[in-house]
Formats: sequence, C-alpha cells, structure tokens
Amino acid sequence: MQKHNELDENWWPEPLKHLRNERPLENEQVTVAEIRKPVEEYSLRETFTALVSPDLTAELLKFDGGIGHEVRSRVPSADSTEIPPSFYIWAADIVSEGLESIVAAWNAGSNESVMIPDPRFLSAFGLVPRTIRRDGKADEIHWYDASRSMFKVITCKSVSVYKYGLQSPAWIEIHRDYLQEYATIRHRSLVQVYLDSREYEMTEDIKRALDINPSGKLVFPGRTIYLHRIDNNPRLVHIEINGVRLLVEPGSKPVSFATDDYGSLHWPGISGPVSKDRAGQMLMPQVYVSDEVLEDYEAEPDLYKILPDIGAVYYKGQWGFDRCHRIGRNLIQAELRKLYECLPSDVVRHWNEFAVDPPKGDISVLSKEPNIAIRAERLYIGLVKLGQYLTEISKGVMEETSSTEDFVSIDHKRLDYEGWWTQKYAGKVASHIPLELSESGFLARCNILNKVLVEGLKEKTLRKLLLALNVDGNRIKGKKSLKLLNYLVQICLVADERGLSAFTDTKDIEESVSERISQLKNDEQLPNPLNALYILHDLRKANDHRDISIDKLLERLGTDKDSQIGGWGLLLDKLYDKSGDALDECQNILRRSVYPDSV
Repeated sequence: MQKHNELDENWWPEPLKHLRNERPLENEQVTVAEIRKPVEEYSLRETFTALVSPDLTAELLKFDGGIGHEVRSRVPSADSTEIPPSFYIWAADIVSEGLESIVAAWNAGSNESVMIPDPRFLSAFGLVPRTIRRDGKADEIHWYDASRSMFKVITCKSVSVYKYGLQSPAWIEIHRDYLQEYATIRHRSLVQVYLDSREYEMTEDIKRALDINPSGKLVFPGRTIYLHRIDNNPRLVHIEINGVRLLVEPGSKPVSFATDDYGSLHWPGISGPVSKDRAGQMLMPQVYVSDEVLEDYEAEPDLYKILPDIGAVYYKGQWGFDRCHRIGRNLIQAELRKLYECLPSDVVRHWNEFAVDPPKGDISVLSKEPNIAIRAERLYIGLVKLGQYLTEISKGVMEETSSTEDFVSIDHKRLDYEGWWTQKYAGKVASHIPLELSESGFLARCNILNKVLVEGLKEKTLRKLLLALNVDGNRIKGKKSLKLLNYLVQICLVADERGLSAFTDTKDIEESVSERISQLKNDEQLPNPLNALYILHDLRKANDHRDISIDKLLERLGTDKDSQIGGWGLLLDKLYDKSGDALDECQNILRRSVYPDSV
C-alpha cells in the first residue's frame, strides 16, 4: 500500500481534525460501539472496540491505512459441529484471525443493524440487564453490577434502523473502570476502530491533497482518508476516514479496589470536601438529596427493599440505610455520618450525585408537607377503610361473610401487619414523581393508579351486595365495579338526605334517583363523589389507546396541556390528592349509612 509522503503524516482534513483530539476515556461512560449521524443528513459515524495483545499494539496502531472498521462474524452452517459463531475485526496479517470484538454486531434484513455487548465481558463481572422505559416505551438496556449496586456499567440501544435515508442511532457505552479492569484481567489492550464520513465545503487544504493524489485515497499510519469530489456541486467534497486508535492498556483494577474508595465528595451545605474519616468525626450533620436517587432502586424491587415513607433503602441483607426522612415534596434528609457508615463507597457516591442545597424554611414544617409516600399511603389506607365500610354493610344483608379483600382486593389485617408499602403495586404507586414527568409517563402512572383504585374493586361482590339490598337488577345490569360502587353511593346519599334507610327503603330511594336523573339537562350529571376515579379510568383508556384525546379529561381536572409545559409531575400530585379526596368522601357517605347517629 503506497503512502502519500507529500503530505505530513499528521495531516487531517479540517472538518475531521477533532477526531485526532478525541479522548474517549475522559467520559465516565465510554462509547465502545456506535452507529450515529453526528451532524447533517449525509454524515455517518461508526465505532467498534476490540482486544489486542500489548506486544502487537504499537504495530497495529502504525499499520499503513489502519485496519478494519466493522465487526465481522464467523457463522458456521446449521448442521456444522464447529465452534459457536465469533465476532472479530479484520487486522491484516498482524493478527490473521482478526481481533476479538467486545461487542457482537450484525445486519438484520436490509435495513436494521444490531449490536450487543459480548457475553464474555458480561459474565466477567456478573452483569444483569434491565430495560429502561422512557415515555412508556422500552428505550435502552442497562447492565448493572448487582454486587456493587453499580446501576449503569453498560448502557445500550441495540438496534439502528435505516429508513428513507435516515439512520436511527444505536450505541453501547461502558463505564471506564470496567473497561480498564477487563483489559487488565484479559492481559490485552483495547483499541477502537472507526469510520467517520460527511460532506463538507471544499477548502484549499483539501484541494491541495486532491492535487497530490487525484484518486482521493490518502494512506497514513493508522488511518485511510478518502476524498471524493461531488460531481453536481464542486464546492462540496465527501470525506471519509477509517482509523484505529488506542483506548486502554492493561494495568490497574479500579473495580476490584473501589470498595473502600469514598474519595472526597462535596455535599451542598457542608463546607469543604468530605472524606470517610471526616464524615466519621461529624456529629449530626444533615445533607439533602432529591428522591430521584431512589429511581434505580425502585426499578429492581426483587433486589431492593424501600421504605417510601422515610426514603430508606435495603439491599439483599448486605447493606441498608434508614437514618433519613422525607422533607417537602421530593427531598430526603440524610444523616451524613451514618450515610458513610452504613453504605459502600459506590452507593455513597450514587447518593452524592443527587445532593442538593438545603431547603429554605422550617424543616419541621417541611417534613409535614405532602410527598409521594404520604399520598400513596393515603390511597391504600383509604381503600381499606372503604372496604371495611362495605364489609359492615354486607354483614346485615348478605348470607355469605365478606371481607375487605372481597371488596377492594386488600386484606386490612395483612396491611396492618406488613405495612401499606408491601401491597400489590405499592412500589410503583409510591415511586418518586419528577416534576418534568412526560405526558406518556403521566398516563403510565395513571394506569397504575387505576389498577389499584378501580380494577381493585371487586365487581362480583359489589353486585351481590346491591342485589342483597333489593335494588332492581335491571338498573345495574352491565355495570362494572366503579359504576356499581357509585350506584351504592348514590343510594346512600339519597337515604341520608331524605332520612331513609339505605338497607330497607331501597325501592323508594331508587325511584328518587331515577327522578333526579330525568330532571337533568344537557350534559348534567348527578353529583359524583367518585369523579376522580372515573377520570383515572378514562385516562387508563387513553394510555391504552393513544388516539383518544385527553383534553376533555384534563378539563375535568381544571387544567389543559399548555399548563403542563414544564412537566406533568404536579398534575399527577393533584390527581393523587383528588383520588384520596374521593375515597374519603365515599367513606363518609357509607359511614353515615352504617352509623346514622354518628356525627
């Protein structure tokens, strides 16, 4: 291969000079594979990473023209007894069998490219995958180290789709400490190969390079540069570089030795950096973190136990931290000394990432402000109390003995003994609510609330109760659980207003309800204490069928989409509160029927 000695071997075309200065390891998450359009429509960036013996690294990096820039595969035939498929990067005669890639990549059909982390890397650290959902859709896969509570060892979006000239991005990023450790334990260097192409304005520098070599192929140590004139536009040139560069050399083991590395962290509100020794000497300093710190723990309920009322977290009997309190809407107050005493260094660093300035105002007052845990507890307790009143009503009219679980799907004795946060869906109901919550995220949370508050109502038992009260069966035919509960509430409301018994005067009451309905005008409806639950039910349908407009539902909440421009978090707070109000009002109506002499 002929080199172009007329140009200095350090020559780079102007628009791609930044490649020469890229330092991937300066980022905590290092891109080891990617397919992206870095700039305009005609650009493309591909990167892959491979292992190479350290004694061959220098020769490989200086090889004229570089090496391969894509991952290839050896795939035996279906009936072959050969070794399983392998993925490699071409390395000329330096490594005849190619370099071992740390990602597997292939093309699927004519328009999809797929990349996944190499299983050897995953198994080396015992990594576990979890799907990250954004806007209700599976967006990324994060591989985490459960032994260290390291949540984002690898982040990846595995599929790139080419359609109508557009290429969607795909990438794999790996934490630099794990890359360093992998290189060390494998006794290999890590090198990156890349392709970067784009259209750019013709410059005098590029014209000179084309005059030296009209073919446009320029060969240098470690890279090949292609320059192609664009026939229909002489002011533009297409530039492509295929290159190889060093990423990591074997040496240290930062993962293995990080267990006690607390470092010196800065905590807002605390003067100067805090080491573990300094934290141990402090008596009662308090620091504050956003409850967003709980998000990764909430995503793995099988690994982590969370006490949402105070923000405490426990991990598989290995560590736990409960010297904390909820403050305001979304803060956790934590005792700094205990934070360092109770948690491994990587967990302390994780909490530090979410540290915020101490809140202004009286902490004792802020600690009583509603937060997601208070709101979630209110819903579960309210639902159980509703079930208890329904049970009391059933005792006088139903032959079969019923329980709260028969009406609202929750056993009140179990809730009292185990805690509301152990109930079904409680982890999701009580998970933190970011202020910047998206519309799709809002609808997804409404769906969870609907499962608890609406779908948890037992249609069969409610129907039996109404029939036992001698209501007209035709009036409740076809009604589902929420409408059945509302029918009972309407009966109790009329009974209370007219001084009748909801249990013995049902026929008179039903006639009054029918008369009131007949007098309604246009879109008028009877007063509905359960309106918030009806809105939840309808929002659930909007979540399942995205073609349903939620504008009218938002009107019923006294708002609109334009008011959520900063995020849907506060609106979700409001819906929690309105749902709690609905349960409280429903309880009071039923209580007056069960205990008419009560105040």
